[in-house]
Amino acid sequence: MNKIDAVFLDLDGTLLNSKKVVSQKNKQVLMHCMNSGIDVYIVSGRPIFYVDQIADSIDQRCSRVAFNGAVYKINGEAFKTNIDIVSLKKLWDSIQKNSIQKYYLKGVDTVYCSDDDVRFTYEDLENEGKIKVYRNIESFDRIQTDIYKVLLVDEDDDRLNALKQECDAFVSITSSHVKSFDIMANHINKGDVVKKICKEHQYKSTIAFGDDMNDISMLEVVDYGYAMKNASKYLLGKTKYMTEYTNEEDGVAEAILKYVD
Repeated sequence: MNKIDAVFLDLDGTLLNSKKVVSQKNKQVLMHCMNSGIDVYIVSGRPIFYVDQIADSIDQRCSRVAFNGAVYKINGEAFKTNIDIVSLKKLWDSIQKNSIQKYYLKGVDTVYCSDDDVRFTYEDLENEGKIKVYRNIESFDRIQTDIYKVLLVDEDDDRLNALKQECDAFVSITSSHVKSFDIMANHINKGDVVKKICKEHQYKSTIAFGDDMNDISMLEVVDYGYAMKNASKYLLGKTKYMTEYTNEEDGVAEAILKYVD
């Protein structure tokens, strides 16, 4: 008998390896879960168009949570919480005031950004016509779509922390890697959306995997919250469980197999 009935998975540093793909073993174990009646959720800070791409590479039955919970899809139904226009304008003004080096404002199928950093502009999806990317954005008036997440990148921690002090009261701020912030609408985080999903589906036993600060809230609300062996030191000190293997070694699959027939 299976010991869990839902699995929640971060992507980068967790389910994905260094080549940004899901290994064959991880795919096989997740498909086995779904075939056994266990629901599988991809829960990422990445945009929904990227989460969809990864989820579809596993199985179309995977549910998708993107932008750290600002957009999620379950059984084909989408739920969205954008950053309201007043908060977005205040955030924009703080970005300019503090001279943040790089910024990326992300919509459902649009990215407005300060530069052309290929790590954050999804050139392959742009070339396929799946998204639109507007570069060198210097005016707030050019932003014409709902924004669900703002990614800030800066080598100067003082600039990032100054912005956090100014904006923390009206937006949700977390981090998925060093020298950066993920910013969503107030009270949006992975933990809150996972908690809501668990309540709606009345799951009795749940498991989740993550590797960085934006995963903490999610790992705290499930029954078995696993930090990856390769997780940041900050996260490793916050969780009860840790995988025996890294994301390069199918750490997710190996851990799940302890709970699944």
